[in-house]
Amino acid sequence: MKKVIAFAVAAFILIALCVPAFAADPAKIVGAEELYEALDESSNPSVAMELDEEDGVKFVNFTVTSNNDPWLQFNPVLAVGSANKYVSIRYRTSNTEVASIDLYVKINEPHAIAQGIVADGEWHNAVADLSEGGAGNHWDNDNPDGTIARFDMMAGTGTDWAIDIAFLAFFDNEADAKAFTVPSQGAAPVTEDEPAGTANVVDFDSEESYQIGMSLDLIEWNGAALNQTADGKARANLDTYAGEDGSFDIAKYAGETISYSGWAVFRKAIAGFGYAINDKLVFDDSFTVAPEAGLAEAVGKIFPGEDCSGVLRFKVTVPIKELEGSNTVCAVVKLDDGTVVRLNSATTYDRNTQVVLTGAEAPAPTDEPQPRTGDAAVAMIAVIAVLAMGAAVVFAKKRSF
Repeated sequence: MKKVIAFAVAAFILIALCVPAFAADPAKIVGAEELYEALDESSNPSVAMELDEEDGVKFVNFTVTSNNDPWLQFNPVLAVGSANKYVSIRYRTSNTEVASIDLYVKINEPHAIAQGIVADGEWHNAVADLSEGGAGNHWDNDNPDGTIARFDMMAGTGTDWAIDIAFLAFFDNEADAKAFTVPSQGAAPVTEDEPAGTANVVDFDSEESYQIGMSLDLIEWNGAALNQTADGKARANLDTYAGEDGSFDIAKYAGETISYSGWAVFRKAIAGFGYAINDKLVFDDSFTVAPEAGLAEAVGKIFPGEDCSGVLRFKVTVPIKELEGSNTVCAVVKLDDGTVVRLNSATTYDRNTQVVLTGAEAPAPTDEPQPRTGDAAVAMIAVIAVLAMGAAVVFAKKRSF
């Protein structure tokens, strides 16, 4: 009997592993253009909105100068369907006073709240359950058709606010809403196969890098900090997860992103930060972080005689989930003369961001039609189920004798 139980447990484990995990497409998505057209700017004169585009990504910029809890009406009401009660809102703001983004079923009440707004000037997603919030369980009771009358893009108290909204995505379950983000975790970055104006990509330790120094304070895997124990241990802790060949298995650790945070200073002005995946370079303004007061002075004490007034902080996030095969990844900095420097110091290895990440091998090209992921999972489950039942029958026959 123990053998049958063990086989059955193994079968169920295999079934669980074969079921695909992915973020489903939204039942309805309201992009920037539709959002801009759907909102009635005349419903609240203190709120101004502008349809804008940056690096190929469209968004609505909302500004307000002297109004607490700014909002606009949908005209007509926005219909999403009562089943799609979970919304993922793509936003970015630097206003710390913004407490939440709210959606109202009626002009006054009731409303749902998307909390946890991050005010760092980078793109994030906030998720709300439209059947819960400030007025309790109202979605099904008060609004069986699933319509939204009002959008409070900046709920809170303050002045001189601004927020960008890229889209509202609606789902019938919370898990998919929380999983729905863009791969780069930001507005689409600028991708350059060769940097604009130059093909001069150099290593940090080279004479052409103009480097004074840098720090690597933090490495994050999927947004979670690796277990740092002291300054300079970020790279050492990352390396504890490397395989025998020094590479990192993306699938083994369910890798989606790897992030690097620190500061850098060069003898030329820094134009921006980005990352390299093999020969592809990606830059994004959101990777540059303003230095705190006193940083230049503190760094200047480390490097006496050097001009450290141009020191900048960085947080570079690299999407890695879709990588296939072996990939060399590292953070980079672009200088004002177009030189791109890989932050891959070998002499001060604890400041080396360069890693080799191994993803799944790319499938061989074929002209044969490929089964859908769901079909493969169902077929595998059926095979395992038949094997499990066969084992049980064989064991029962053995017991009968």
